[in-house]
Amino acid sequence: MKLRDLIQEMPYLLDTRGDLDIEIETITSDSKEKTRKGLFFCIVGARFDAHDYAWEAVENGCVALIVEHYVELDVPQVRVSNGRAAMSRMAMAFYGFPSRSMKMCGITGTKGKTTTSYMFKSICEAAGFKCGLIGTTGTLIGSRKMASHLTTPDPVELQKTLYDMVESGVEVVGMEVSAHAIDMCRLDGMTFDVACFTNFSQDHLDYFKTMDRYFETKKQFFTS
Repeated sequence: MKLRDLIQEMPYLLDTRGDLDIEIETITSDSKEKTRKGLFFCIVGARFDAHDYAWEAVENGCVALIVEHYVELDVPQVRVSNGRAAMSRMAMAFYGFPSRSMKMCGITGTKGKTTTSYMFKSICEAAGFKCGLIGTTGTLIGSRKMASHLTTPDPVELQKTLYDMVESGVEVVGMEVSAHAIDMCRLDGMTFDVACFTNFSQDHLDYFKTMDRYFETKKQFFTS
């Protein structure tokens, strides 16, 4: 897929440098990952700025970069206003917008997300649907289980998982949606058919600092 096609209709695009017709075969946010014709997302985190490691990604096979500020490397670069949200949108495009081919149920809340997701999966399967599940205990494609690293995976892993579900004939997905995922824009651009709220109580204040901010983040899943 050409880089030009990946950035079509992306709302965070500011400007570009270099050849947008370059072919992209892999997308990643891990500078240490060995790739072939890779696209590297330079994500700014709380402790590390991936712009500082873009050179390593290029050495490992990346041929283009998504950046929030340009870096001194001779590869095509796309500058965006929000790197995390852009990664979500571009991962969706790279994998052919897989969530649009299934019914999506997102489940959020402080407690009960995992239990609710398994109940949802059982109900759907009893009704005759092939169901996928994404959450804290891992990913299920029908009865096949795969490990996952986060309650709501990062956009590249998430969209690859949803693509695999489509390829496996999954019709309905029950997915845990964490407040961290909402705040970090991992779901940006996705549309859910059903949104479920379990409950709200004190948690994750090391990250969100106040209950008000934690609640407002949860609320975004229903109002965005």
